[in-house]
Amino acid sequence: MDHLRPPDSNNNNPEDDPPPPYEEVAPPNSPRPGLATQGLPRPHSSHNPDLLNPSPSQSSGPQLPSRRPRSSSHLSPYPGQAAQAQRPARTPQPNRPSSSYPGNTNVGPPPIPRQFPPAFNVYLQGFSRTMILAENQAQPIYALRAYSGFAGDASLILHSGPTERHPPLATLDFAPFSLGIVVTLPPSPVPGVPSTLSLDPITGFAHGGYSFTIDVGTSVSRPPGSSGRWPLEEFQWRRSRGDAVASLGGRGYGWKLVRMAGGPPPGADQQWRRAGLAAGAHRGSDGAEVVAVWSEMGYSMSKALRFAFLGTGLTGLLGERWAIMAVMTAMGLFERERRSRQRRRF
Repeated sequence: MDHLRPPDSNNNNPEDDPPPPYEEVAPPNSPRPGLATQGLPRPHSSHNPDLLNPSPSQSSGPQLPSRRPRSSSHLSPYPGQAAQAQRPARTPQPNRPSSSYPGNTNVGPPPIPRQFPPAFNVYLQGFSRTMILAENQAQPIYALRAYSGFAGDASLILHSGPTERHPPLATLDFAPFSLGIVVTLPPSPVPGVPSTLSLDPITGFAHGGYSFTIDVGTSVSRPPGSSGRWPLEEFQWRRSRGDAVASLGGRGYGWKLVRMAGGPPPGADQQWRRAGLAAGAHRGSDGAEVVAVWSEMGYSMSKALRFAFLGTGLTGLLGERWAIMAVMTAMGLFERERRSRQRRRF
């Protein structure tokens, strides 16, 4: 039985699994929920088009996926963003922000590169183990392949294009005999930063949460050579029935990713505070800002879940490696729950 199924007051079967606890929504005096960055222009990636991933047709034949992700210098914009970047630039309007994030009124900084759209769906492909990440099913962005993990392969491989023939972008492994998850990311542009990070269960956390720590920042917001390494921040995945998750239009419950740091991210200026991001569009019960959410759809045969970046996570200021880590850990939690349901079914 799906352990995420909402409680049914009419179901008195004592053999049914009790629903897991969910974190309560923010107190009544907390900031009113609402996407602080709603209406902002979608930025164009500043990546070099020459670094786009090779087309599958250029391959000499089928290639087995490698477990090593591509270098971060090859991170490319998702296809929909690449199409936007090819459109003629509009004439800047006076007294209107030209930046890709809040905080510019005249000449904006270079646009922050994005690896994912602000929100996307994950689609199942029949009986295939390959899932598709896309804003709509007709225009796939990335392929995500699930493996058993018993033959030395990663449990999940995110490819840098819509097919498995595209090189891997990141991999995920379920830690044996534990609830931990290990994610391998593209190398950081900052020397000495590890590419392998872990998502660990929070000991004693009543709501079954998980946490990871990662360096945050972008080469646009702060060049890595200007002050050494980017700062490390902690993020936590928590179960939730709050407004942020409900806004996805799924089952009404799912997971939210909260940012434990309270200050501005690297590259943010004073206008970041005025734009409302300092208060946070959505908050957890402890006041932590919600920066991403995901929820299973439940009533669709092909659409498995919906994912969205929120607040500071939507600005891109936390960096592309953070975005990949957020998506991969969300997919790891989803895949673990899906496999658990399949085992109970058989």
